[in-house]
Amino acid sequence: MKSFLKFQPTFVYTKEHVRAHYTICILSYLMDVTITNKLRENMIEGVSSVNKMYRILERCEIGKLGLKGDKSRILKLTTMTNVQKNILEIFNCKYLGMNSHSKSIGVKRM
Repeated sequence: MKSFLKFQPTFVYTKEHVRAHYTICILSYLMDVTITNKLRENMIEGVSSVNKMYRILERCEIGKLGLKGDKSRILKLTTMTNVQKNILEIFNCKYLGMNSHSKSIGVKRM
């Protein structure tokens, strides 16, 4: 999880910072175990591990489109694959890929 989020310890010198970093490490581990168990219960073709799932989901991108010199921008979400939709469904997050949710946060579908 930490590597997926590209989270690295910086300025971890004080007791509070060390404790916070340790807590994040433990929470990341627990999330990975929970996700692994959920994936084992609900087999998805092409998704064999947590890291594979992260790589599949990171392909969901929101791009910012606009013209040079024009301050207005449009946010566009890449089209989701069936595997990405299945992953979201397993974790009861199917709404994240729905048009109504995208519109509510100012994102248009590609």
